[in-house]
Amino acid sequence: MPAPSPVFVGRAADLARLEELIGLGPDPVPAGTSSDVLLAGDAGVGKTRLLRALREDAAKAGWLVAVGHCLDFGDHQVPYLPFSEILGRLHTAQPEAVAAVLAERPVLARLQPGHRMLDNAAAEEATHWTDLFEAIHLLLDQVAATQPLLVVLEDLHWADSSTRDLVTLLFSRPFSHPVAVVASYRSDDLHRRHPLRPLVAGWARMPGVERMQLAPLPDDDVRSLIGALAELPADRTQGIVERAEGNAFFVEELVRVADAGDGVPASLADVLMVRVDALDADTRVVLQVAAAVGRQATHDHLVAGSGLDGAALDAALRQALDNQVLVPSGEDGFRFRHALLAEAVYDDLLPGERRRLHTRLADALTTGAVRGTAAELARHAETAGDLVTAARASVRAGDDAAAVGGPGEAAQNYAAALELLNDPHTREDSGLDVVDVAAQHAAALVASGDISRALRSGQRALDQLGPLADPVSRGRLLTSLATTVLVADSEIDPLQLTTEAMALVPDEVTRDRARILHQHAKALGFADDITGAREAAVAALDLAERLGMPRLASDVRTTLAWISQSEGDDIGHTLDEAIRSARASGSAAAELRALVMRGRFHLEQGDLAAADSTFELAVRRADKSGRTWAPFGFDARFHRAQLAIILGEWDRAEKLLAEPRAASQPLQRAMLSALALTLAAARGDNRGVSRWTQDVEEEWDLDGLVPITAGPALATLAAQAGGRAAVVDWHDRTARTISRMWTPLFAGRVRLAAQTVAALTDSLAQASAKTRVATAAEVDRIVAAARETLDAIHSSPRPWGVDGVAWEARLRAEELRFNLVADQRPPGSAELIAAYRADLDAFEEWGDVVETARSRIRLGLLLKATGDPAGAELVAAGREVAERLQARPLLELIAAPARTDTVGLTGRERQVLALVAAGRSNGEIARQLFIATKTASVHVSNILAKLGAASRTEAAAIARDRGLI
Repeated sequence: MPAPSPVFVGRAADLARLEELIGLGPDPVPAGTSSDVLLAGDAGVGKTRLLRALREDAAKAGWLVAVGHCLDFGDHQVPYLPFSEILGRLHTAQPEAVAAVLAERPVLARLQPGHRMLDNAAAEEATHWTDLFEAIHLLLDQVAATQPLLVVLEDLHWADSSTRDLVTLLFSRPFSHPVAVVASYRSDDLHRRHPLRPLVAGWARMPGVERMQLAPLPDDDVRSLIGALAELPADRTQGIVERAEGNAFFVEELVRVADAGDGVPASLADVLMVRVDALDADTRVVLQVAAAVGRQATHDHLVAGSGLDGAALDAALRQALDNQVLVPSGEDGFRFRHALLAEAVYDDLLPGERRRLHTRLADALTTGAVRGTAAELARHAETAGDLVTAARASVRAGDDAAAVGGPGEAAQNYAAALELLNDPHTREDSGLDVVDVAAQHAAALVASGDISRALRSGQRALDQLGPLADPVSRGRLLTSLATTVLVADSEIDPLQLTTEAMALVPDEVTRDRARILHQHAKALGFADDITGAREAAVAALDLAERLGMPRLASDVRTTLAWISQSEGDDIGHTLDEAIRSARASGSAAAELRALVMRGRFHLEQGDLAAADSTFELAVRRADKSGRTWAPFGFDARFHRAQLAIILGEWDRAEKLLAEPRAASQPLQRAMLSALALTLAAARGDNRGVSRWTQDVEEEWDLDGLVPITAGPALATLAAQAGGRAAVVDWHDRTARTISRMWTPLFAGRVRLAAQTVAALTDSLAQASAKTRVATAAEVDRIVAAARETLDAIHSSPRPWGVDGVAWEARLRAEELRFNLVADQRPPGSAELIAAYRADLDAFEEWGDVVETARSRIRLGLLLKATGDPAGAELVAAGREVAERLQARPLLELIAAPARTDTVGLTGRERQVLALVAAGRSNGEIARQLFIATKTASVHVSNILAKLGAASRTEAAAIARDRGLI
């Protein structure tokens, strides 16, 4: 059989481009002068061959090359697996550099290959993923200090979520020394919901990252490759050209079969197995073992799985290597030359053969004959039918993943364990507590930010437990589900869950009772039973302190501060104490919750600078504790972006909203998209609106922050697009959703109403009298609901924050403006000016830069209309902000776009002409512009004369034709 062609066919241009992008050359490459590369292509198209040539050229040029492979472990994931391989390579190449970084960042030892095996004790304390990220980034930078470093990551389509997150960091953060990262993936594997797909799109938009799509080989290059492999008749050559479709791997396999005289089978799997079937029996056994292990198998794997003695195994390996089915990998490992070969061999196994192979491999891992991870053991044991071992190993794999800051992989492994524990015999024989595993699974999902799955998982675990289960077990599951419900806006009633749990778990001094009391206190607080909430929280704190549960105690103190706020108390000092207590106890979740509550308290007080710094601290602490996308960790990130919009720091807001990693969870993506819509509405820019709207609609009913943030923005955008009915629809849909999630008297209704009324007013410029009357009825309904909310707020002991005061003033001003524009109970100039003065005063105190500018412009234009010279100064101040931010809606408030005017209309006459064109009578024009009806009539007469129009209708037509309005 011919060996793979030594000729590098058809990829010279691709290789040159790849080397150009990474800065490969004979001289050292300055850091920051090259690009990282995403190499995409179908399976077998030649990615690995191209990367091998790149690695060879890099090594010749004096570069150090480190390669990491992503492997397909199915439901059992090992976080950061390719980086463990890279760490091993760097330790061999530069042991001193690695040792120096290990001394500075000992957390890096968690990724050393030997530390991830079953015979190594699981870490008791979870590693923070940011510590690992920083350590790996530092290691690569330090290694590159002595020679340029090329990091190659193969098969990212199989990467675990933690690896994907780490790749994001490597692409986004520059190095001090020359480091180039090239990552390959199968583009044909990226189906619509593949987790890599949105990340690839985000990576490709990063500065310094290039995406290369490796195209199939042209027919002429395929013919050259065939000629380099074998001499075939023209008809066979043409047949292979047609069948291979430019895929280099398929070319080689088809040539091998054609050269053997076997013809061309109907399927590629047949092509691959014809080659394997030509090998002797021992070699086929070795290949079967290697396929069961995965793409890469150690010598110990092959010994344990094949049962061959040393001489027979060596002979089989030699034949596999000579025939280019296996190739050496690492110090004592072997892998298939192409993943498709491994897949074909594995798929060809009979069920009994597959089961026996996995049984031998699981036994070898269990006894220590082969070193491997818990995830590997779980996979082999499950396929072998040893469900007890698989369940135990899955839980261990989940613990291991959590220990290295991989909550997503931890959740996946716990889910696999729960699936296995559905079998009653497995549950009984394993000795595992299914309630503990279910709680761990839910907690891991919450920590990874996947709230919707956490809710579904908790409900499913409760349903499967059944009503006849042990009462304490049911109570614990109810508490776990309530914990998740309380960080989401689910239709599930948390108070119902905790009330049942309280009845099931005995009123004794136990940890379970302390946890249930705390969740019950929070549920009571959300139900506005403040007295009951305080009693339950105090009882929970007493138990936590008596039982030595400092983390729970610190979280309960935060809950007590929240309850005090509901009673109108100043909770700043209490929250500061809770933050210190949580940090001292090491409870990251409790600290983040207290920090976010502290930031929100600053917001309500109007201290935006303090709020921003508090949220920034919370983001850092969330990153440090591996809870970036968990509740409160992500909330802090959300509020930072929200504040950047409020403060008029829109460039910073865009950077905060452009976090690619957030794409991994739909809820976080929806929340960031809601803020992107807010920014788009403020800018008057509808680019991206349809995509962001789709994001928020997908998660509209999961978290109230999504509709309450997106709803007002979507109403404003609808008005900008001229969709008056859509404005009302977005208001009503938002109000219905939040009323169901929270309460019909939700405080955000005031802001929602104010922005909706403003949007409806802006949409009335050319509306008919009938439309104005119909819209007025909608406005009355919207304002009435907001006033009912305000009545409840003003009768509550909890203080109305300065932001709420500002939006209340805005609602009153916008209601009056609507009445003026709609000519429905129009206010006088004094009343309207007073309302807008109150609006401006409130927003200046609140500190919202954009809304303050809007208030200044509105008031300034009103004052100018009444002849008050102070109006010009206010408009100028608003213009400065509008021009700096390029906020089109604000700029359009100040002046219409410049139009050609050759008839000498004054500014006032232009205003009158616009109202004439809108069909307004002289009386309506007078009320709009705060002038006498007789004065309005004079202006209309002057306009008709200047335009040479015989009627108001003709004047409007001339004005539109000349672009005067």
